[in-house]
Amino acid sequence: MSLKEKKKFAKNSKKIMINSINFFKKNRKNFNLSIIGNPIFLKNNFYIQDKVITIKNYLKNHKYKQNRKIIDKYLKLLLKSARYGFIEVVFNFDRNCGINEKGEVILFDFTEITTDLNTALNLIKEKTWLKKESYKNLTPSLKEYFKNSMNKRFTKEKVKKMWAKKLNIDFN
Repeated sequence: MSLKEKKKFAKNSKKIMINSINFFKKNRKNFNLSIIGNPIFLKNNFYIQDKVITIKNYLKNHKYKQNRKIIDKYLKLLLKSARYGFIEVVFNFDRNCGINEKGEVILFDFTEITTDLNTALNLIKEKTWLKKESYKNLTPSLKEYFKNSMNKRFTKEKVKKMWAKKLNIDFN
């Protein structure tokens, strides 16, 4: 990647981050912020939030059955996010999501989301998560479980039907 391309990428990443943070700041009263770690927004796009154990660390220290439950909770988080009219675009769930003290899976790195349904549907169509390190780092049996679960439960049809149904959210 050339220096010019790196600068363009950095500028675009910063724009996505700021837009994501602004979406949650603007709409924080419209939904339960616990799904993104109850952030407290500070100046200059900084925030603090609940402490979590990353899914990556959890998966390393638990057995298959427990890890399947975490994958199930991650899928529930994705669907809950869709009901609120956003999804994360990165799908590196092992490093962008964690387990809070209540045992809930939350999206703690919420700076790379989309609020555009067409973008979300395209990510699902492309099965973007299969190309990510989080997926590649799973054990073969967990990989199979994850792939099958996503194919069955995180579909374009389901997301389209539930998109932003939970609350009235300002997307502008």
